Amino acid sequence: MVQAMSDAGDFDFQPRLGRIRSQGRFKPKGIQSFLKGARKKSGKIGSGGGRSVAFAGARRVMIKARVHRLSGGGGGAQRAHISYLERDGAGKDREPAEFYDELSEGIDGQKWLKDHGDDRHHFRFIVSSEDGEKLEELKPFVRDLVSQMEIDLETKLDWIAVDHHNTEHPHTHIVMSGKRDDGKDLVIPKDYLSYGMRERGSALLTRELGLQTSSELSAKLDAEISHRKVTRMDRVLMREMHRNGAIDLPNLKRNRDYYQARLKVLKELGLAQHQSGSIWSVDDQLGVTLNTLDKSDTIARRIEDAVRAAGVERVSAHAQGEYDHGNAVRGRLLKVGYDNELLDRRYAVVDGLDGRAHYFDLGVSNPKDLTVGDMVVIKARSPGALNLDQHIADVAAKYCGVYSLDRHKAFKPDAGLRYFSMIENRLGALERAGLIERFHGDAFSVAPDFVRRADRHFAKAAKRSPNIVRKLEHRAFEQQVRAFGETWLDQQLAGVAEEKLAEAGLGGDVRAAMGKRLKVLVDRGLIKDRNAQSLSAAQLKSLQQEGLTYASLDYAKQSGKAHRMLEPGEPIEGTLSGTLKTPHGKYGIVERGREFALVPWKPSLERLRGRQIEISMSRSLDISWTLGRSRGLSR
Repeated sequence: MVQAMSDAGDFDFQPRLGRIRSQGRFKPKGIQSFLKGARKKSGKIGSGGGRSVAFAGARRVMIKARVHRLSGGGGGAQRAHISYLERDGAGKDREPAEFYDELSEGIDGQKWLKDHGDDRHHFRFIVSSEDGEKLEELKPFVRDLVSQMEIDLETKLDWIAVDHHNTEHPHTHIVMSGKRDDGKDLVIPKDYLSYGMRERGSALLTRELGLQTSSELSAKLDAEISHRKVTRMDRVLMREMHRNGAIDLPNLKRNRDYYQARLKVLKELGLAQHQSGSIWSVDDQLGVTLNTLDKSDTIARRIEDAVRAAGVERVSAHAQGEYDHGNAVRGRLLKVGYDNELLDRRYAVVDGLDGRAHYFDLGVSNPKDLTVGDMVVIKARSPGALNLDQHIADVAAKYCGVYSLDRHKAFKPDAGLRYFSMIENRLGALERAGLIERFHGDAFSVAPDFVRRADRHFAKAAKRSPNIVRKLEHRAFEQQVRAFGETWLDQQLAGVAEEKLAEAGLGGDVRAAMGKRLKVLVDRGLIKDRNAQSLSAAQLKSLQQEGLTYASLDYAKQSGKAHRMLEPGEPIEGTLSGTLKTPHGKYGIVERGREFALVPWKPSLERLRGRQIEISMSRSLDISWTLGRSRGLSR
């Protein structure tokens, strides 16, 4: 039959024999060639903070990238990042989020990280498809994207990814090893990270869903008209303004009505002006101002969400003024969340004792010991050296670069206890930062350029973590009403704490709890006067001693060692083995053989961990110690 069909002329294909071509491996177009073409196409359309895809109807894919180094504290930060990514409730239908790779699902993220802990760096990506909700599953798209990256980068890639569905747009986090398949460090060109990956992702998404229709684009533009953030229309408007000095609407051949509506919204915001006829102009700082508005709206929304979740009503007070060392906000922690998942930057919302809700940028700090409901104090971190640092430098300069607290007291005899308490705390911070060096007892070596180095060090620290958060009490104040031992409420009643309580809001709630606390202490016999409105210093000391007793009993049961109660002025020699955190406070543990003693913890004891000391406690629970038997008294 075949012969008959051929004879009838049904097949006019005539094969020709020629030179056999190379059977070697297919070599894809190099990445540099791809990036060169992508730059040309992207440059024709993009402007104002981002390039657009290079052909009409293409679907947008947003990709954020970061190179994360594992040296220093980078390994710990990556472990925390992995734990955050696979948290409960972030997956589809609020299920736990699970990692997957090229072939498998349900991968243990921490195990993968341990296997790649020797890498110099990792890559982090957030992939968000504009129309991602139209995909039945994100996994095939992500796997195709990484496969394309392997072709472009000419290496096998080792990676894990997790899909998150807890935001308006489903998105994927990718963590990628910084090693090539030949064991060398993986280096990805900056242009590829900036827009090459986005071009690849856009092409894959468009292939999967088809070209974007005019009705789909119209719906997206219509939704963006009222946005208080930078939109695709704003980028085109800024480009036109940059090129021509004005915006002539007839030059915008497509979707002109949407641009005109957007310009009217910008005019209401004070960011656009109607010149005449079809001529408009936009503010030079349009992008910056819209980004600021977007940030402000995000902060207000986060405060509102945190307050609503707590079931309270508060006035927002998220604006922060200039740095003030004495200005701090005290209150109840409502939430700690991520401001930027890629950079591990966090934020906190605090229900202040002033009756207002406050928002704080915590930067990259990770307050692990904080939980919602804790009473905390938050203050701005110094953006540089303090006046106290100059005072320390002046004293050291007078004594050939050697500083001590005793010399400072002689140098400034009129300063009060509060001032020297601040100096002592500052010395601890400077020593921990390596800016001053302790070489004997309370004597420090202070270099001539100390203030300049302190200024540079703390400016860098403030950029990474603009605010410092510290726990005031391990229990919510409602739980403190019937607690044994000293509480934060007791400090309020004794006038030791510095908090100013509003009449309403959290301040009013605390005032009510203080009244209940007084009644409990009267019933226990600590307070004799039923009409008392405060605690005396002696009563506060009794509560501190009660807390120390309860903590000692707890540790004796836990350790199996005998507790030795310190009498005022009685010394005990032993090893400062560690600390004990209890609801009653934080204590240092001094152990000797089968017995131990607890002493109130002070930050200055930190440097003595694991060392032999002789320590004693006064009636007021102040402590003093010597290092072994050969050192002088140190306070």
